Amino acid sequence: MRELDELLIKYFDCHYQQSSVKEQKAFRDLLEYNDPELVDLLLTSHASELKSINNIIKKIKHEL
Repeated sequence: MRELDELLIKYFDCHYQQSSVKEQKAFRDLLEYNDPELVDLLLTSHASELKSINNIIKKIKHEL
């Protein structure tokens, strides 16, 4: 899904390299989610059960 790709690429380009190792791992873990799960997390108020994923989602949403 193009919208998801754009959001994830923007985070990667702007923040990934400066992020902590823990945050980088959370981002890589997020990339393992399927598109419907990513839509729920990135484009709705749905939250993950994992705090680390929610922290990345919050940063990505802040970029919107």
